[in-house]
Amino acid sequence: MPQRLQAQSFDAATLYTKCAFYPQSGICDEVYKTALFDQDNPAAAAVKAEYEGYGRYLENSETPLSDEDLAYLRANGIRIPENLSRVQAGGLHNVIRDPALQKDQTEKNRAITNFIGRAVAADLYCGFNDCGSAGGVNAAGHALTENPSGAVMGSTSKTNSAITLRNL
Repeated sequence: MPQRLQAQSFDAATLYTKCAFYPQSGICDEVYKTALFDQDNPAAAAVKAEYEGYGRYLENSETPLSDEDLAYLRANGIRIPENLSRVQAGGLHNVIRDPALQKDQTEKNRAITNFIGRAVAADLYCGFNDCGSAGGVNAAGHALTENPSGAVMGSTSKTNSAITLRNL
């Protein structure tokens, strides 16, 4: 394992596991940087894939899904979970608008479905693990309560991680 991770209070394997499912800011930024150079560890590859396909899109993700975004998803038959957090919806908006994905529709749709799958995995991971909270909101932006529609978020209960897909 890289020296930087071994010196931290969590062991490297635990950090790689957490960051492979739930790229929490502050903790996983350094883990990702270390994983870039850890070529022989499959867990490092998982961390890199999580950050590149999900975590980086969550940064600056305050823009909600627009009507244009929803029309794009609908036109391409892509369904989204009803319980995406505000941050995850903003991240999905960032994927849809990513300039690097605009030339290849197949690659863009693959990136969108990859992001959605990783958002669901993060919710499930937090449904079974303590992802922590800051001010009543966990690191993926889920309030630690029920959402307005009454559906329990995956990150709010260790026993109820229901995922409902929304028709657009």
